Amino acid sequence: MRLASLGADRSFKYGIKRLINEDSNDDENKSDDSDSDSKDLNAPLVLAEPEISSVIVKKGDEFVILACDGLFDVFSSQEAISFAREYLVRHKGDPGGCAAALSYEAINMRRSRDNVSIVVVVLQPFWINR
Repeated sequence: MRLASLGADRSFKYGIKRLINEDSNDDENKSDDSDSDSKDLNAPLVLAEPEISSVIVKKGDEFVILACDGLFDVFSSQEAISFAREYLVRHKGDPGGCAAALSYEAINMRRSRDNVSIVVVVLQPFWINR
């Protein structure tokens, strides 16, 4: 069975070894190798398990950035916060524009090779007191 016929990104859930041998049948793609290299080759390329963390929003918090790893592959958390804060102050709290600017910077300037999805949520108008 060809992996391409399985749907959108389903083929990425198989290891690289399976992708290389996509024209072979399933029995030929199974490996009994016990060394770490073959385990890596059989590991999925895409995981469906999200990384989730809970944070209690405090009174002084100004905004929240919800983003996938494509942003954080090229931005540290503090860099993203500083970039967003500067943008929000300069543009009087435009969260959509801020998300677009972060995305543009990540993809076009810093060359993220992963998907970049970003939502910026403004919690309070902190730019008014500036």
